[in-house]
Amino acid sequence: MAAEEELIQAQQQLHDNPANPQLQIAVLDLRSKALKLAEAELSFCSQLAKAKFSRKSDKGTKFFHDLIKSKHSKSSISSITLKDGRRSNSNKQVSDAFVHYYKGLLGSKGDCISLNRDIVSKGKSLDPVQETTLIQAVSEEEIKTALFSIGEDKAHRPDGFFSCFFKKAWDTVGRDFTTTVMEFFSSDQILKQINHFDGLCLAYLSTSYSLSFNGSLHGFFKGKRGLKQVDPLSPYCFVLCLEYLSRSLEELKNNANFNFHPRCGGLNITQLAYADDLVLFPRGDPTSVALFMDKLKHFGDCLGLKINLTKSSFFSAGISGTNLETIKKYNRLFSRFFPFRYLGIPAVDSRLTIA
Repeated sequence: MAAEEELIQAQQQLHDNPANPQLQIAVLDLRSKALKLAEAELSFCSQLAKAKFSRKSDKGTKFFHDLIKSKHSKSSISSITLKDGRRSNSNKQVSDAFVHYYKGLLGSKGDCISLNRDIVSKGKSLDPVQETTLIQAVSEEEIKTALFSIGEDKAHRPDGFFSCFFKKAWDTVGRDFTTTVMEFFSSDQILKQINHFDGLCLAYLSTSYSLSFNGSLHGFFKGKRGLKQVDPLSPYCFVLCLEYLSRSLEELKNNANFNFHPRCGGLNITQLAYADDLVLFPRGDPTSVALFMDKLKHFGDCLGLKINLTKSSFFSAGISGTNLETIKKYNRLFSRFFPFRYLGIPAVDSRLTIA
């Protein structure tokens, strides 16, 4: 606080005397000092919070346990309607139904067709040097560099080892650490007993699931599809999938039956993507919309990513009633109307004006 007050006073003096070189130098020094002290205070508070958690997390009180029991009772599932229509309140039947559902969802492989190589080959690709670099073996130095680039106070769970521990004890644990990581890259697997290495080595092939149901775990099965959102591979796979979709939609530009949106034809824009949102811009005729939907269906058949009809909408303006009804039957999306807001920005079917 003292450093911050000194900085404020010096800044006020410099405001009154902007041409004073001594005050200019003093403000720079005080700002640097204040930033360093703020970082030190933040680091201290973070370490203090984690230290207190480690000491007191196991000291549960009666109030704490009563609160957990109360939450469990409110969120528990006591009965469920089975596939044959019967209502069951048997805890085993209820848990078995959930395990069966999620085992079919996550524990089985979906039937996907092969990617269209003509679509993949269009657009930018790696040159031979980049291809070689991408598949070359990971070195011990790269593993060490990756670990040492992690913040000192980072840990994959509150009671886990900080990355600072591995850095300070590198002379002792470094060899075991690098050997473990390199074994993962050669075998595609890592022992669950040593899966605590700060989440650096999460192997997709070793992913297994159990369901937490009414306060206890049920079932155990291996995952055979998808990646967890926290998996380091998740964003890369997402980008690769969306790149395939983008290249597939780009083919529409060369299709004589496809018509651009009246406002997008000049720039040849067919779609815009933001994070996991996708906005498509066809002209409001059944043929153009049908071509779009065929591309989305092909994308889903290849990669297993389907349109979520409950979260997707169709907006139209200036389309004849006959064409609109035909389009609605084809895309099966929920029809909405202008104006609406997207990312806080109003979207209307006419030019925006300043009121």
